[in-house]
Amino acid sequence: MKVELVIQKNKELPAGAVAAIEQEFQKRLLKSYPDCRVAVRLGAQDNLSVLGVLVAINQVDNLRLADNDTDEAPMDQNSSELSGSIGEWRQNLAKSWRNFMADFITI
Repeated sequence: MKVELVIQKNKELPAGAVAAIEQEFQKRLLKSYPDCRVAVRLGAQDNLSVLGVLVAINQVDNLRLADNDTDEAPMDQNSSELSGSIGEWRQNLAKSWRNFMADFITI
């Protein structure tokens, strides 16, 4: 997955701010997404791009099911823990997204 953050170039930032933001952004994302690549740059307008997530989501329906979880126990809706059941992929995806956004940097 690649995450690119574009900061509007006419914003006044201290010297070295872009590099510091990129370093902190990378550090936080790597905790949950070890294969993630991060890029922070200046551009015409503020923007955030997450590449790789949509490709994976679009291919979910083509995946073979290999669910070894036979107890059919529902996931705890308030827990941020992911289930090992392939049948609960939607809940796992939603929880992963909420965990990602909880650690997201706001400027």
